[in-house]
Amino acid sequence: MGPLVGNIIDADFDYLLALLIGIGFGYVLEQAGFSSTRKLAGVFYGYDFVVLRVFFTAAVTAVVGIILLNRFGLLDLSAIYINPTYVWPAIVGGCIMGLGFIMGGFCPGTSIAALSIGKIDAMVFVAGLLVGAFLFVEGFPLYDEFYTSSYLGDLLVFDSLEMPRGVFVFLLIFVALAAFVATYIIEQKVNKTPVKLSLQLIKDKPYHTAAIGGTMLIGIIMLFVTDFNTSLYRKAEIIDLSTIDVRYIDSRELAFRILDKDKEILLIDTRDEKLYAKNGLPGSINIAYTDLANKGWTDIFDNPDKKKIIIADSELDEIRVLKILQTLGFQNFFILKGGYQTFENGILSVSSDVLNSYSPDDKAFVTKASEELKVLIEKNKNNVVKPKNVKKAKGGC
Repeated sequence: MGPLVGNIIDADFDYLLALLIGIGFGYVLEQAGFSSTRKLAGVFYGYDFVVLRVFFTAAVTAVVGIILLNRFGLLDLSAIYINPTYVWPAIVGGCIMGLGFIMGGFCPGTSIAALSIGKIDAMVFVAGLLVGAFLFVEGFPLYDEFYTSSYLGDLLVFDSLEMPRGVFVFLLIFVALAAFVATYIIEQKVNKTPVKLSLQLIKDKPYHTAAIGGTMLIGIIMLFVTDFNTSLYRKAEIIDLSTIDVRYIDSRELAFRILDKDKEILLIDTRDEKLYAKNGLPGSINIAYTDLANKGWTDIFDNPDKKKIIIADSELDEIRVLKILQTLGFQNFFILKGGYQTFENGILSVSSDVLNSYSPDDKAFVTKASEELKVLIEKNKNNVVKPKNVKKAKGGC
């Protein structure tokens, strides 16, 4: 899904790309005045809140951008690395960094930006940073247990608050705008400048007013934007065969191909994991219906050398799977006519009445296939293929 993770830019160039982005980011920081300790420390003394505004703007821009890119299928959220949450280590680390920020006037990123233009105070700060990192590594055995304590996993804020994502983004935008207004008032009072919060301010700065209104509108839109996967599966519930390229394979042909060890077929079983464990066909791969958009399966779905056969409980379920895979851009799929239930009733557990309705040749084949497939199914129970892990580059500020 999407060109922004691994499809256009080869993974081998990720770190080179990160370097170029980092250089651009540092340039923007310097141009914004973030190489000045006075501007950076201003947030702690109340006379300059540009740092807070930049951070809020970055957070809102990033979250809205990620949501919209994902919604249109341009960004795979599963490929984004999330820093794991360790509650108490994070709190202690945040306090230490905050103390260093107010004492030195830099955070690690801004110190590098200032260092790049030759500021002496930045050189001292970076030297201290390197010494601190060295002492941290050398003393790590003393506090390694605390470092990995209170682990909560790859936690997202709105999940931890048990809040819908759209509501969280709307509230984030509202809080950001409220913070802009509040910090404006504080700045004016600390700098002993008359505070203007009236219709006159709206008249004097119409662009600011328009920006606030536009930002709130974005927040409202975020309330209704669903992620790509949710939209994908909702659309799959609406079946219109005229829009889907459906090709079938019947039970007897599939049984023959399996017993003939046909290397040109690939069986994709999307049934429940417990059902698959009970009677999954030999050589098949169990891929959960909810996991179809996982990029770890791309190599399998995109394999041009295989005749890929979709298996589900019913034919309708198979068509839903087919619609999802075709929407994702994958082709060359067949579905098992009638679904697995038909295969079971017609081959594996065929009744005597059904068997007697076959021609002598078909009856002989089905009888033999039923016996041999049952043996192969028993052997296949421990042969489960797992998706290829999507590589995530670790990082953070």
